[in-house]
Amino acid sequence: MALDKKQIEAISGHIRQAKKVRFIIGAGASKSAGIPIPDDMIAMVKANFGHCLYGLLDDQLKDYGAVMGRLSPAERKDFIEPLLEAAGINWGQISLASMIKQEAVSLILTFNFDLIMEKAASLLGMQLPVYDFATAPTDSVT
Repeated sequence: MALDKKQIEAISGHIRQAKKVRFIIGAGASKSAGIPIPDDMIAMVKANFGHCLYGLLDDQLKDYGAVMGRLSPAERKDFIEPLLEAAGINWGQISLASMIKQEAVSLILTFNFDLIMEKAASLLGMQLPVYDFATAPTDSVT
């Protein structure tokens, strides 16, 4: 969904007034950068790694976590790496990186693996701290 000029001005005003904002970004940010959405990735796994999905029930075959969980770490890397290499930076990530540089954003929480925000930040000469929730020890996170 594209925003019109008045909507962008309103959002910008709220961000300036709030001083520090936090963003949660998800699959939409990845899709706009060229990363397939979860349903498309499930279809790709079925086509390329179908042998790994043996034993999953019909409802599990529609569940991104269940499907990706059947791939070994090496298989996930082989599957995801080409998608990341093909992904591009979009204006949304560049805008968000600009707000970080101006210290208007205090935190970006993403459950994506795509690293697109890191690429956008590096374009502006910044290095972002990255915390991977998929590999974080859940019993010691505070």
